[in-house]
Amino acid sequence: MNYPANHAEIAAILNPLVQTLHDGVEGYRTATAETQTPHLREAFAQLAVERAEMVATLQMCVRDHLGEHYELGSSPAAAAHRGWMDLKAALTSLDDGPVLAECERGEDFAIEQFRAALESGQLTGEFHALVARQAVALRDALQRILLLQGQNAPVEPPVGSAG
Repeated sequence: MNYPANHAEIAAILNPLVQTLHDGVEGYRTATAETQTPHLREAFAQLAVERAEMVATLQMCVRDHLGEHYELGSSPAAAAHRGWMDLKAALTSLDDGPVLAECERGEDFAIEQFRAALESGQLTGEFHALVARQAVALRDALQRILLLQGQNAPVEPPVGSAG
């Protein structure tokens, strides 16, 4: 199969996005398991499923179009930088406010990672289109978290996305 000449550079941009999305899956699964509020449990479970689908789609793109396979994993230090590490601590308070705040922080981090990838100039064609679609999905997820928090502030669209 013919891979783009800059396939290593593209993979270096996409693989961290896969990991960021995976961290979101784990964060939402943790929130689902720990929250005592039924409507939040349902919302977090749905967000975990959506995020897992995004992981699978991006991994398939990396594998099929770049010939790379990214192994998911996370060190505690790396996860902390991805925005989900403090979720477990927030859950111990039995108050949904800190849990939602950590979910918001995780979404903010993911949106920034996707925005940086879109602005890198390295992603073209199908890669750019996929990352832009997923950036919109992240923005939508953040909007849902804000609504669950009782906020209704519009979320700025990621650069290079339609919406």
